[in-house]
This record gives sequence, structure tokens and C-alpha cells, in this order.
Amino acid sequence: MEESSLEPIDYAAAAATFAGELLCHQYVVLSPTFGVPTFYFSVHDSSGTPLTLTEVLQLPLFHRDAFEGAQVTTFSVEQSCASFPLLSFGDHPTLNVQCWYLHPCGTKAAVEEILDATEEGKAGGEQRHLQWLRAWFTLLSSLLVDLRG
Repeated sequence: MEESSLEPIDYAAAAATFAGELLCHQYVVLSPTFGVPTFYFSVHDSSGTPLTLTEVLQLPLFHRDAFEGAQVTTFSVEQSCASFPLLSFGDHPTLNVQCWYLHPCGTKAAVEEILDATEEGKAGGEQRHLQWLRAWFTLLSSLLVDLRG
């Protein structure tokens, strides 16, 4: 598998590369393994061909520094110190279609850290679940520019 360091992205050049229409499907699905919400997405060009990871990373979907210092392979973006990739390619758990997804393994710890730092995070019951989802979307927004694509 080919590996490379992630190069800075020229978003103006990327926009010119994708002059045609792109279709982006985005999903939030509960991970059956980790028990946390997981962001899945797919992007296809006007002919229905899915974009490669290199092409996906050139889209203005992610913040410019979202994967800074990461290693890019054909089907994942990985941090050298992590045991799981940040971004992977695999089957959507309920639709059975191939998607990119932000790996959920560290989600619970990251969200709990956010909640522990706030007064709202100390709520219980239903309010706790709502605060948990808000914190998760906050975490997600640190990587994604716009969830609407």
C-alpha cells in the first residue's frame, strides 16, 4: 500500500479540479462496536464514480489542518501514534454501501473529556444524552468545515 505524508491542500486548485458536480451523502450512525455516533460519508462525481481518498481530502469538507502530520494510504488517514486510523473506508453498517468514516474508537474518551470540563456535562439522565450529542457534534466540527457538504 502506498503511503505519503499529507501535503497542504490548495483549496482554489481543488475547486478547479472538481469543476463538475459532486454528490455527497452524509450519515450519522451508532457504531455497533463502540456504542457511539459515527460520521459516514460518500462522495461521487457526476458519472457516479466514487472519489479516491486523495480527491476526498482535497474537498473543502475538512478543515485545512484536520489531518496535519497524518499518513495517507489508499484507504485511510492514520496518525503514527494511534492504533486505529482517523479516517477509514468500509461498509456503512445499515445501508451496506461503501463509505468513508471517521473511526469511532477514541470518540467516547474525547467527548467525556469535553463534558468533564463543562458544568452542562455534569447533568444526568436525558439531559446528559443531549449534552453528549452536542459535545460530539462540537468534536466533529473540529474536523469538518460544514456538515452540509
